[in-house]
Parts: sequence; structure tokens; C-alpha cells
Amino acid sequence: MMSSVFSKTFYDQRWSMGGFAVGLGILTFFILYLYPSVAEAQAEIMEGMGESIAESLVGSMALVGSAEAYLSFQLFSFQPLYLAIFLIIETSSTVAGEERDKTFDILLTRPIERWRILLEKALAIFLGVVIITLATTIGAVAGAIAADVELNLVDLALSMLNTLPFAFWVLCFGLFCSAIFRSRKTAALVATAVVVAGYMLNSLSEFVLSLVTWSQFSPMYYYGWGAPLLFGMRWDHIGILLGTGLVFLLLAIIAFQRREIVS
Repeated sequence: MMSSVFSKTFYDQRWSMGGFAVGLGILTFFILYLYPSVAEAQAEIMEGMGESIAESLVGSMALVGSAEAYLSFQLFSFQPLYLAIFLIIETSSTVAGEERDKTFDILLTRPIERWRILLEKALAIFLGVVIITLATTIGAVAGAIAADVELNLVDLALSMLNTLPFAFWVLCFGLFCSAIFRSRKTAALVATAVVVAGYMLNSLSEFVLSLVTWSQFSPMYYYGWGAPLLFGMRWDHIGILLGTGLVFLLLAIIAFQRREIVS
């Protein structure tokens, strides 16, 4: 066994983390690299949606056809789902997965508190998300430079980093599900259902006005969809994601402290 829960968890996720980092880095490179070739078609699609819908997506009709609108539509609308997939895979194994694999007996014999075990696992998984996000950012910046896309690279990097508060929320909620459900499959399914439902609710609210109020209960509402490129950073939304994430993390620790581990 490695010297700490943190290092063991980080080591165990190396293949999934590496796969997501390389895959998303390449994907974002080509999204930016292909922009000059598809810019005109993208503008026609946005204009065909109608002024009200286009403005709800990119903030202003003046941005339609711009690289910022293209990225909001092609990259930042899907980026949180990619990160959520990685996080749900990893968090579902933190408690429910360890119990299923009968490895908690060994882990709990170490002189370390349960809350610390969960926090070290959380930190290791979040570091994996940071590495994936950095690889994605590098791919996006490299694609913009290679295609000579006129884009503020600092704002592009900030928009990529803006995905981390949402990732933190999914991480904490995933840990909570793993701590309260005995089955790893159940923990993963519940976390997936909540993320997908929130994504769909927020997306549909752009077209159905009656859903706007309900969409505020979705973490996707506070994600921002590449906000630094379009509207600037929303620190209040970031605070809500971090705050509610911490609540789920606390609930996960409490549930794990009280959980009876089945050998």
C-alpha cells in the first residue's frame, strides 16, 4: 500500500485521468483549429434559431458568428458533462466501490480518521480534474494559435478554469452518493441522473420560459457556459457552487462516519 490515501487514490485513477486529459486536449485543439472552416455555417445556425434564443445563448446578436459564440456552443456547453463522467466514475468507487471490493478492512486498520480518508480521496480526485482541465486548456490555446483565431487567450483559459467550481460540486455530490448507497452502481446512477436532469432542465429553460425559475435549482444554471468569454466571471454563481458543494461534502463525511462497513 502506498504511503497515503491521497497518493493511492491518485495512482489508481492514472489511466482514466490520462485518457480524459489526452482525449479532451485533442478534442479542444481540433474544435479551435476547425473554427475558421465552420465559422460561417455556425453563424447561420445561430441566426436560424431566432434573436431571442441566440441572445440567451451568447448574450448578444453582435457575438453571433464570433469565436466566443462558437466556443460557447461547441465546447463549453459539453465540457461539464465530460468532467462529470470522469468524476462519477471515480467518486462512486470512493466508499461504495471500496466496500464492494472488500478493501475497506485493510484501509480502516490504518491509524487515520474516517473523515481524513474521505478528504484525501476527494483531494486526489479533484487534482485529477485540475490536470484534465489544464490539458484541455492547453489543447484549446494551441488550437487557437495554430488556426490564428482572434481570441483573448487569457479569457479562454479563465473560461476553462471556470468549469472547476461545477466540477467541485459534482465531486462532492458524487462522494455523498457513494457514502449513502451500498452499491457503487446505485451511487453512480443517482449522481448521473441528477447531473443529466440538471443539464436538461437548464437547456430547456432557454426555450421554455416557465422552466426558468426551476432551472435555478440546477447546478448547471450556475456553471456559466464559458461566461468569461461572453459576460465576465460570475463570482456569485461560483460561490453558490462551492458553498453547496461543501454542504454535500460535509454530509458525505457525516454519512461515512456513521456507516457500518460490511466485510
